[in-house]
Amino acid sequence: MLAQCQPKQTITLDGVHYNKSHFQGEELPDFVHQSSFHFDVYQLIKAWFSDSPTIEILTSGSTSNSPKALHADRTMMVNSVKYTQDFFQLKAGDTALLNLPLGYIAGTMVVIRALVIGMDLHIVPCCGRPLEEACLSPQIPLTFASMTPLQIYNSLRHESDKARLATIKNLIVVGGPIDAKTEKILRTFPNNIYSTYGMAETLTHIAFRRISGSHASDRYMPLEQVFLSLNSAGALVINAPLVAAQPVSTKDLAEIFADGSFKLLGRIDNVINSGSIKVSAEYIEGLLQPVIEGMFAISSIADPKFGQAIVLVTEKEVNIRLVNQCLPDYYRPKKVIQLDKIPLTKTEKINRGLIKQLLHNATLENGNGLNADSYLKT
Repeated sequence: MLAQCQPKQTITLDGVHYNKSHFQGEELPDFVHQSSFHFDVYQLIKAWFSDSPTIEILTSGSTSNSPKALHADRTMMVNSVKYTQDFFQLKAGDTALLNLPLGYIAGTMVVIRALVIGMDLHIVPCCGRPLEEACLSPQIPLTFASMTPLQIYNSLRHESDKARLATIKNLIVVGGPIDAKTEKILRTFPNNIYSTYGMAETLTHIAFRRISGSHASDRYMPLEQVFLSLNSAGALVINAPLVAAQPVSTKDLAEIFADGSFKLLGRIDNVINSGSIKVSAEYIEGLLQPVIEGMFAISSIADPKFGQAIVLVTEKEVNIRLVNQCLPDYYRPKKVIQLDKIPLTKTEKINRGLIKQLLHNATLENGNGLNADSYLKT
């Protein structure tokens, strides 16, 4: 059963207690003046303390340039908090880190959890290294934190940040999957680290996958009263009545096992049909992780021979011989394109829609298409 809790009329921010009245008068509380991000936190808390039955959030925009607004039901947001509270045994007075953009579900729910549970929320304006001493005092112990794969990647490359990462009692990875090399490092960590699965429509995570320790797994396990099925295309359908009024049809291809756990296989809209052979962009990326340094992505362009030609988009030069050695013939990229920077969405997912548009525009400009040694500069 989910924990029973009522949203608090107070909140603790960076060790300072505030009550509801601080967010209803004309005078702004002191913390607001620290940064524009702090003001965004104030606005969200003010909205929570209002009489509105919903809170506006945005979808991530991972497959387009135009995230859409959703209006989340407050009761269901509390249910989502209870899921997390039960799973990690969180309680009032625990410390939580806020370092994710607000407006999107992951960052929004960090604040809502603090409000509902009574956690002490430590605010770090969004940055690539939230655990850096200049951003967060090393004297503050963290019970719970949500971080993106990029923030974790950056933290592992600085010894002080890496050491701090290992002290977070409960750490969840949000916004997308981490790469195999990073996951291998995190497996040796002593704390509880989980990859999450969820979306705006389910008010953040509805399943967890253990990354650290001896119980690490490659499968996600859904939470209580979350029921999963596959549609005719093999994509997940989520029935989670506590956090979503209607079943949610996803574009995530998956395999469901007898114990209810599941593996993600990629997204329908990231399936490339090359020479009548359908391949998943994410699956190819997983195979390439051991041989490519830095950010990269698999995409495609229109091709008169193959229909769609697989394209490897990178930030650094790659050894194409190593690339080809670890891929079957029909998974090998027909083109290799270099960008100054792989475009990301505001939630730090690969912006696949923008990459496809860049490739399409470059193809048109070049007339006869892109050569294997062509390079794009953004």
